[in-house]
Amino acid sequence: MAIQTKSEITHDYRIYKNPYFRLVPHFSADGSSIPVDCFMYPSKEYYKEGNYHLECIPIYVDSGSFDKTNKAKTISDKFLFEVTKLVLDGLQNRYPDAEFEIVDIS
Repeated sequence: MAIQTKSEITHDYRIYKNPYFRLVPHFSADGSSIPVDCFMYPSKEYYKEGNYHLECIPIYVDSGSFDKTNKAKTISDKFLFEVTKLVLDGLQNRYPDAEFEIVDIS
């Protein structure tokens, strides 16, 4: 699961062009809120080279707000897409001037 930024982000007093976010969802005990580790990298290439992330942003996704009619084909893809979409919304709130796009849901 990944989100690519299509603009600059200011993070810890530094400007990053097009940072890349890898998402790792976890199962919660009650299933109502899904904790997601959102690892921020300066770029996709930085991630692919196996470099360490800049930060791990914890985001909690409310599973009650899932859109049950999304176009994904399998149940797991529907789940992953909804989690990714809601994490994108959380990032948009954190960085309101940035543009994001979902680039991977697997």
